[in-house]
Amino acid sequence: MKKPPPAPSLLTTPNILAIEASANQLSIAVMMKGEVVAERRHLAAHGHAVGIVPLAIETINAAGVKFDTMTHIAAGCGPGSFTGIRVALAAAKGFCMAHQAIGVGVSGLQALAYAASHAAADVTTPCLVLADTRRGPLYAQIFDAKARPMGAIFEASIYHLPQLIDADISASGLRIIGMERIAVADALDTAGIITDLPAIDEMPSASMVARLASEQIAQHQTAPLHPLYLADPRLGPKKKSG
Repeated sequence: MKKPPPAPSLLTTPNILAIEASANQLSIAVMMKGEVVAERRHLAAHGHAVGIVPLAIETINAAGVKFDTMTHIAAGCGPGSFTGIRVALAAAKGFCMAHQAIGVGVSGLQALAYAASHAAADVTTPCLVLADTRRGPLYAQIFDAKARPMGAIFEASIYHLPQLIDADISASGLRIIGMERIAVADALDTAGIITDLPAIDEMPSASMVARLASEQIAQHQTAPLHPLYLADPRLGPKKKSG
């Protein structure tokens, strides 16, 4: 009798379809055997719902594989755009249901920190990672040199950020990653904190999500496809009856 194929969770090297839409771009990536083999990006603040399935199909085709080949679907859970996060998670859950894949939720801030940790593996200073709230302040979180969180996600204006960072953490300097990083670095420099600006994209991408998801799968430390909402969604005005 033929043995059934191994369950996706038992595979040593997962095949990952990754989706990221928490910022001003939609991106899809395919990772096979630990390498990102295809990625497509669409730079836009809105309209992710319309483009996410066609872009996923285009990326899968570019990788030369089929959806059924994917063992895991990883999605950026935010923080960031409420609509973008909802769209990415809904698509990821749909792909999981349709193709019996395992869902993996990834923090976009940690994906940026993980990318920075691999861009300069010999650097030991912490990272301050930033994302746009679209409400004025920034989302922020500090990670150590290995992209491990050193505290919870918080919100702050550029002006107030220097006052909210523990002196013990910033004593050796901070790498600044993400949105408004130049303005934030200027504010921190003025406050006497040494800063560095690594050559990392300011927005999380699907390839970053795939790489972090692959590491978390290997370490058996995955999170579910749940959104990282730090504030209530801003809904439009109620429609008039009649």
